[in-house]
Amino acid sequence: MLHYGPDGTPAVYRAGRAPERLVTRNQLRAAGLSEAGLKPAAWLHYSPLHGMCPLYERAQARPIRPLTDRQRAALAAGRLVPQARREEG
Repeated sequence: MLHYGPDGTPAVYRAGRAPERLVTRNQLRAAGLSEAGLKPAAWLHYSPLHGMCPLYERAQARPIRPLTDRQRAALAAGRLVPQARREEG
């Protein structure tokens, strides 16, 4: 851990040093979970150029809601729309 922030703000961990219970948004999505409504439990410092990303508690995440039939239809229709082409003038 790099440090705790002032006034009890979340901890900052170096890459590979965060506890197993803390995961990134991408790791939650891969597990079928959502970070919706959660505040970051800590931060991950992954780059010498100050790259930081939030870490969430895996146990507090909830399952991703399945798409409705209308949402699936809208996504399918959107994939069928041809790409707009810019006319050269």
